[in-house]
Amino acid sequence: MFCGSRNDRFKALYWDKQGLWLLYKRDDRRVDTVEQLLRRIQPLHITKHFIKKRLKTKKSKQNDQENA
Repeated sequence: MFCGSRNDRFKALYWDKQGLWLLYKRDDRRVDTVEQLLRRIQPLHITKHFIKKRLKTKKSKQNDQENA
């Protein structure tokens, strides 16, 4: 998933075994993070995996900062 710098345009790539789909979403209501957008749409398995991975990364960074 890719996010524009203003957090109002999102693009995602999806593989359906025949080729890639480019999915594009423009949201008039700005969102702060990609995770917030993904929570508002019907997530696919890959987006659920993406959210879990991002949240784990954030938690590990926070733990590293607290332990420093």
